[in-house]
Amino acid sequence: MSVVIGENYRQNFDVYEPETLKKRVTSLHQGNAKLQDQELRSLLSEFIYALEKGGVRAAEDAQGEWRSNQWVKQGILSLFKHCKNSRQGKHGTSSDVLPTRSIENFADKGARKTPGTTIRAGTFVGEGCTVMSQAFLNIGVYLREING
Repeated sequence: MSVVIGENYRQNFDVYEPETLKKRVTSLHQGNAKLQDQELRSLLSEFIYALEKGGVRAAEDAQGEWRSNQWVKQGILSLFKHCKNSRQGKHGTSSDVLPTRSIENFADKGARKTPGTTIRAGTFVGEGCTVMSQAFLNIGVYLREING
């Protein structure tokens, strides 16, 4: 079973429960979830959205020691397993399993993206960040402004 995650994946996920999402993603990765295409698309879209909001992170600082979140890694692997390769962009200039993000997704935070950069879906871009050419931000990246 595979689905296409289109550019409209940012649906109504303003409220999501990280622990519930974690259980559902883990179940999918372990092969225990029996989902129809729409349910699978919804779960994977919600996972991407949670990464973009910064509420779910691939790695976290635990008292000065960085630790990866295994379930997030499993979610990212599940995306590549279950998503179809599709044409991306207005003119179909690329082909990928994940859409890319446009500046409209985070310009309200004062973030900047120069020409020639690629920001994949599932990337958190914090307030005031600048992403310069030839940067490629992959899914799971958490880019935040450093104060001071």
